[in-house]
Amino acid sequence: MASDAFRREQILVAVNPRGYIQGLSIFRHFKHPILGALLDVVFLCAISAADERGVAEGLFASINLRAKELKCARVRFWNQGPDNWQRMRDETQFNRLDHGLMVWVANSPR
Repeated sequence: MASDAFRREQILVAVNPRGYIQGLSIFRHFKHPILGALLDVVFLCAISAADERGVAEGLFASINLRAKELKCARVRFWNQGPDNWQRMRDETQFNRLDHGLMVWVANSPR
C-alpha cells in the first residue's frame, strides 16, 4: 500500500516472491452522497504469464479487505477509459452511478 498526504488515491501493488510487480490497483475512499462510504477503483491491472487469475484474486481480496477496514459497503470498479483521471477529479462525474461495476463488499450489511 502506498499513498500521499496530498492526494486521495491509494496504490496497491502485487509483488511475487522474487520481487517482480504482477499487479497494480489505484483506488480512492469516497463518501458518496447516496451510497455513503464507497471505495472507487479507477485502475486495476493483473499481469502474470503463469497465474494471472491468482494475481487478480489477490488484488480483489486486498481491495475487499481495504473496503472493510474503511467501512465501505460497496466497491465501484470504473470502466477503463482514457478520461478516467479527469473524470475522477470532477465531483459531478464521481457522484454519478451510471458507470463502472458496483460490487457489494463481502460480509457487509446490505
